[in-house]
Amino acid sequence: MVKENSNTKREIPEIFEGVKYLDPKYEPAFRELFDDKVTLTDFLNTILHLKEGGRIDNLEFKFENKIQFKIPERRATTLDIFAHTEDNRFLDIEMQRAGHPFFIDRVFYYSAFLAIKGKQQYAKSADFKKLREEEQLKRRYELPETISIWICNFHPRENCTEYRDEWAIFSKADIEKNRGGEAPLPVTNKIKYILLDLPNFVKYCNKTDSREMRWLYLLANAGGKEDLPDMEDDILNQAIGRISVDSASDNLLKTQEHSMIAQDEIICRLAEGKLQGIEEGRTIGLAEGRAEGRAEGEGLKNRELAKGFRDDGVPLEIISKRTGLTPEEIKAL
Repeated sequence: MVKENSNTKREIPEIFEGVKYLDPKYEPAFRELFDDKVTLTDFLNTILHLKEGGRIDNLEFKFENKIQFKIPERRATTLDIFAHTEDNRFLDIEMQRAGHPFFIDRVFYYSAFLAIKGKQQYAKSADFKKLREEEQLKRRYELPETISIWICNFHPRENCTEYRDEWAIFSKADIEKNRGGEAPLPVTNKIKYILLDLPNFVKYCNKTDSREMRWLYLLANAGGKEDLPDMEDDILNQAIGRISVDSASDNLLKTQEHSMIAQDEIICRLAEGKLQGIEEGRTIGLAEGRAEGRAEGEGLKNRELAKGFRDDGVPLEIISKRTGLTPEEIKAL
């Protein structure tokens, strides 16, 4: 298929026929959409519901930021977007196309890496170093604010009908004390989790009434056959323009096509493998009389799938995201 683009003709991959915008739920378009400091700052201020006086003014960010620690053996994970602000907020933004049996565990696992990374970077910051030595010693356990944002193309929790959920750490005693009354406050505001459920957004509130809804509408609907509406905002419209099929570079189209084919294949295999793993797990569980048999069966199947993907040349980072195994575990299979 050939389309006009800037007075020259070029071939557009068939997979994008009839599509005006690249789907930001895939990594290449997600990266292109947010590869702009003003855009990412606006998205974060919107999603975090920050008001004047507490809004993010300046930030630094990296895509596919690999964080590793030796505790005592080496552990590593890769954050889709790692960002930190001038006032020492540290953020992880994850785009997830498919869930897996230990998704909630993964949210907390990534948050732990984020907290340690934030702590290390804060200890090296100019703000911390200008403190007197005794004050630094006093603050040796102080954690900076860390925020994990998960954009999910699936339901992060079953039986939830909201498109936005926030998790925090609460005191059980406070919950019991306030039962039937006011909602308890979290024991700390420094560790936050924001879960965005795109399928629920499409199902229940596919609107653009607010800035947050415009952002979610873009993330949920770009890549479909229908055009996106004019967002009536320069930042949003410029972001949309960066993922336009007609204006995308040949390299972006190529990497997006590869990502779509590779990830959809993985999702199909995982769906099949999950069913097989559950059945294998039930057999193990019945034979040994242990409830964890099901999880063991799913784990075995994930390792088999990961090895197959690796041998087929699928990038380790994609395999890791879809199976829950670390790149090191995948290499060792």
